[in-house]
Amino acid sequence: MVCELCESVITSDEKYKKLKDGSIKTHVYYGCCKSKDRDCKSGYINETDLIKQLQKLTNKLDLKKSPMQEKIKSEIRRFKKFQ
Repeated sequence: MVCELCESVITSDEKYKKLKDGSIKTHVYYGCCKSKDRDCKSGYINETDLIKQLQKLTNKLDLKKSPMQEKIKSEIRRFKKFQ
């Protein structure tokens, strides 16, 4: 994936939060690495929100013509299993 604003590569960043019960919650964010434009104003997006946007996009595509159809479906199933 590339940034919509500057076409730099998108990178992921994992954050960990310790909860009161002692468990640790992991959050994954995606954002522009700003390699092509140091002043890019693109922010970060939570992985959950990104998956929702990708699902909306794939609903608009005719994936029956694409060899990626099964790969995308398996990744969505894998993501939902972890939710």
